[in-house]
Amino acid sequence: MTSPSALSRRLVATLLVAGCWSTVAQVGAADSSTSSAVDTRTAQAALTPHDLEVLRVLRAQREAGHSIDAGLALELTTLCADDPRAAVRVLLDGNLPATEVDPQPQAINRYQESMALAALAASDRGRVRSALPPAAQWTEALQPRLVRILGACSQPETIGDVVRAAKPESLEPAGIAVEDVSRATRDALRAAIGQVLGRGLGHLDRLEAELAGLSDHLALSVLAGLGDVGSGAALPLLSRQLAQRSSVQTAVLNEIARCAPSVDRRLDDEVARAVLRLLDPQDPHLSTAAIRALGALRSLDAVDDLVQLLTSDGDLAEQAHRALVQISGSSLPANADLWRERLEVERNFEKRGLNSHLHALQDASIGDLAAHLRALDGHFMARDAIAEQLSLLLLRDEVLVRRAACVSLGRTGSVQGLKPLAALLDESTGVDNDLAGQARDALISIAGTDLGPTAGDWLDWLSEQAPQR
Repeated sequence: MTSPSALSRRLVATLLVAGCWSTVAQVGAADSSTSSAVDTRTAQAALTPHDLEVLRVLRAQREAGHSIDAGLALELTTLCADDPRAAVRVLLDGNLPATEVDPQPQAINRYQESMALAALAASDRGRVRSALPPAAQWTEALQPRLVRILGACSQPETIGDVVRAAKPESLEPAGIAVEDVSRATRDALRAAIGQVLGRGLGHLDRLEAELAGLSDHLALSVLAGLGDVGSGAALPLLSRQLAQRSSVQTAVLNEIARCAPSVDRRLDDEVARAVLRLLDPQDPHLSTAAIRALGALRSLDAVDDLVQLLTSDGDLAEQAHRALVQISGSSLPANADLWRERLEVERNFEKRGLNSHLHALQDASIGDLAAHLRALDGHFMARDAIAEQLSLLLLRDEVLVRRAACVSLGRTGSVQGLKPLAALLDESTGVDNDLAGQARDALISIAGTDLGPTAGDWLDWLSEQAPQR
């Protein structure tokens, strides 16, 4: 432990550099025999370059009108470098050993917190947990800060710690009602969950186990953090929450819309069937959220119901039209009769023309191939079957055939084409850059994101996006 006299010298130097003259007088009164003999230049020379940089930032904040306790900031900087557990204790309750310094808790500011978070981000989960104060010492103001700290830990396994730290029952010893969860805590929980899951989605099962013990308000903060990540891998979890939390189904539907679609068409159809059951014109608020989710899921099963809703009044008809455009890729206006005619054309084609064109694709000459591709183009109700056959064309030897297949696959928007197109990237790079570029363009069109020109990056992403059932 630093001796009182040594610490006094460091604090005096700190306060001199930071310009906090009033605090110098307080330190001098506490230890006048030592501080009166301190040579300012000698004390400043004892500071490390890192300390001086911290003080430079603190001084700038001081001059900008922020309240800074420079002594605490310097001590916290040192602790962050030497012992993250001690830094957590400083950040959480503002207490250092009485022989060193007795800062006011309100002096812990945003800058100091960011320093502690940066240090903790590299710490292991066990060390951070060991630094947490007993529940009896927690306060309502401490809770969101604690959640943020845990969210900054580098391991996704910390999900359980983050969620448990936000539970209001943890604060009962401090006299806070279980149902009284502040907005600051909910916002911190949402951000922390998004931060943790952004480093890896391999622990959604752990997250779901923690959700079971949460109130609806806190659970929605967790689900919003999941929605911020926006991965289709979360759809099974969200679908189960939709069934389990009937009082907040609208909010859960909003998160489904943010995460959809997945890279698994069968899963999306399964989720869409659960969402379809919630369409109720008597509940416009719930129905609007359900329509948005169905559009994001690109649900073909929902098309007939959405066309019927085009005859509704107000926002429901507008939302139904947007969903139909999202599902079909068509630019038809919001007219129910026109959409019914289009659906009739689609279904007649599936019965009479689809199979003949699909069977002819594989053996078609380059000249005949163009005619078959034109006939198949735009038939959204059969997009997955079409994409499956187009993917086989990528195996043909003729470069022109493969290029045409890439373009057509991108136009289907079907996730069935993602893996075959990704595999084509490395195979064609350096041999036919135009083919690689067309494969990448098709991937971007289907996935809605650009992961670059390398097959490995796309395949890794597909693996991460695979839903956890």
